[in-house]
Amino acid sequence: MATTTFDTLRFVKTLQESGVPDIQAEAISRAFKDAQHESEFATKADIREIKSEIHALDNKIEGKFGALDSKMNLIQWVLLLIVIAIIAPQLKNLF
Repeated sequence: MATTTFDTLRFVKTLQESGVPDIQAEAISRAFKDAQHESEFATKADIREIKSEIHALDNKIEGKFGALDSKMNLIQWVLLLIVIAIIAPQLKNLF
């Protein structure tokens, strides 16, 4: 994960220039720095890695769907043969 720098002195000075008391400006600066330090940001490399993992999973799922489609096709033919085997003798008796 990426690390970003945070200029606390500049941040404090900006707060002080806008009228925030010194102690409060320093406390806000520390709070922002701590919050930023605890959070994690994804880098472009992290995103590329996730995209490649998603792509690999997508390919794996496509392969499984292909195999499932083949099995379903086979089951359709077997069921058709069973129906024909059951109906053919019935039709023979009608004629």
